Amino acid sequence: MTEEELAVFDLLTQPDPVLTATERETVKVSAKKLLDYLHQKLVQDWRRKVDVLSDVDSTIRRVLDQELPEEPYTPDIFTAKVQLVFDHVRTAYGDDGESAYTLRVDITWPAQPVEYDGTLDVNKIADDVVARIHHDPAFAARVAAQLGAADTRRF
Repeated sequence: MTEEELAVFDLLTQPDPVLTATERETVKVSAKKLLDYLHQKLVQDWRRKVDVLSDVDSTIRRVLDQELPEEPYTPDIFTAKVQLVFDHVRTAYGDDGESAYTLRVDITWPAQPVEYDGTLDVNKIADDVVARIHHDPAFAARVAAQLGAADTRRF
């Protein structure tokens, strides 16, 4: 499962209902199918268009009603799960086509050491270091060791 599918799966299964192994597999397939449908609906500025917002809500309700196993999903649980998924979609998918699951590679650092001319800009240096820490585990471990972290193997 992708991170995106896993997020929907978790919303549909946590903390309830308790599912059998077969039901869990059915819910996994349901999450994937739902996302396939939703990707077609999430157009530019989709959250600002009442008709699209309504279509997303009805798509979630329709697909989950068709796909989820009926027995463990009582009407109350089903209604709660539909709302959770809808709320998640509204927050995780932006109006600009990006989502929380879109890989963004907009932070880069130079391959060679940066030379700073004149007065040192501490904020610029801090931004460069933080950006590199996020993308370079070896560099993050060196910084942690210099800062006296007890266990740098996690990095």
